[in-house]
Amino acid sequence: MSKRLNLREFQQNLIDRLQATDLSETRVSTLGVQIAGRNWLVDMVDKVRTRKAALDRIIDMAVGEFGNQPIYLGIVHARDVASGTSLMEEAKKRFNSKDTVLTDLSISLAANFGPGTVGLVLYPIE
Repeated sequence: MSKRLNLREFQQNLIDRLQATDLSETRVSTLGVQIAGRNWLVDMVDKVRTRKAALDRIIDMAVGEFGNQPIYLGIVHARDVASGTSLMEEAKKRFNSKDTVLTDLSISLAANFGPGTVGLVLYPIE
């Protein structure tokens, strides 16, 4: 059972935690997901001005991580098949993908990110 606090203790605890937080590296997101029994953090790391720039940035970041190594490539979308297909075609040009899948984003992520969300899922072929 959790410890009960009165309002003043709760407020003081919250103030202490906020003051102790290093705000120089503020996280935009701390959404976590569990995939195949492993915990993952969805980390939003960059801001761009246009959707095209955002999609290009996603691909550039993934290329930086995986380079030309063989990968499985997944494209996820939340009610935006056209953007998902466009991202898939661009990603196919840049990656050494052995298999590519276009699919709906899981409801738990789509509920947090909203319609129009697209993303890449990559993992190396071992």
